[in-house]
Amino acid sequence: MDLIETNGNYIIRNGSQALFCDRLSGKLTVKESTAIHTEWNPICLGKIDGVIGKIRYFPGEHIFFCETAKFLLSAFEFRMLHCNL
Repeated sequence: MDLIETNGNYIIRNGSQALFCDRLSGKLTVKESTAIHTEWNPICLGKIDGVIGKIRYFPGEHIFFCETAKFLLSAFEFRMLHCNL
């Protein structure tokens, strides 16, 4: 999946679908990935494996993305997290 940042949204693109997360309200919307072309100033931040969720605490909210996955001792999966501030 691709993580894309625009002036108004964080977007996770997976094939023909995209999950838009409004940067001000936090509202999530599923759209066709072609809708990314209508956004202002899209920048691809990289590839991710998944989304952990949204964590609320003072003074703001942070979205955590799974950036990479590594296996330890071939039995346990360990995922490195990237905090997008």
